Amino acid sequence: MILRRFTKHIKEQNWFAVGLDVIVVVVGIFLGMQVTEWNEERKEQAMESDYLIRFITDLETDLKLLDIAILLSESRQEMAQFLIDAAAEETLVHGKPVYFLKSIEQANYSYAPPPSNNSYQEITYSGRLDIISNQSLRTAILEYYGLIEEGKQWNTFWYHLQTEYQERKAGIMAPEQYIGFYDEEPEVNVEDALKVLNRLRENKKLLEWVPQIITHRKEILHDLRIQRTMAKELISSIRKFLH
Repeated sequence: MILRRFTKHIKEQNWFAVGLDVIVVVVGIFLGMQVTEWNEERKEQAMESDYLIRFITDLETDLKLLDIAILLSESRQEMAQFLIDAAAEETLVHGKPVYFLKSIEQANYSYAPPPSNNSYQEITYSGRLDIISNQSLRTAILEYYGLIEEGKQWNTFWYHLQTEYQERKAGIMAPEQYIGFYDEEPEVNVEDALKVLNRLRENKKLLEWVPQIITHRKEILHDLRIQRTMAKELISSIRKFLH
């Protein structure tokens, strides 16, 4: 219709009407482009919100696992220290024979919480991290997951500590005296526990190794607490941005 009217006006040499037709066409094109741009912006904003909500879900999962990891690390830190203290003070074993045997078996146990990073991997692998419009949020997200990647460098070292501990404690307890993490606590004869203590005292290599377990456990706890703090702060920042 516009084309026919435009042609008619030219034939009639109605230049004023021709000018109006041109303006109408230009304005229509401009508005069409604006609508398309607005639609794209809305899609981008919706996608940004979706990713950020998913980040919150992932981070909340991380927090739950980090809390578990910190509690377990603190518990095993105490176990390792108890071994050193018991080797110096026999009465500790008299009071806690079951805990003593558990400490020998579990002092070097480690739990590394797996990161909930599906959303992060998806947004980075697709090259869409820039969809997060807030620069501070982008930086905080990169720093958080960068910390997790950085922490993986200790995995091999910690595996070595654990393996070496297992080898050095061989022969200290009889197989039936092992108390696993999910095992029910058995009744333990104090005399049997004291025999284990004597073997522990004689095993200088193991006693020399326990302080290294404690030192590295402190570093692990430090990193876990930093990660937990960063996760909480990131969740708070994302929620403020969304609202």
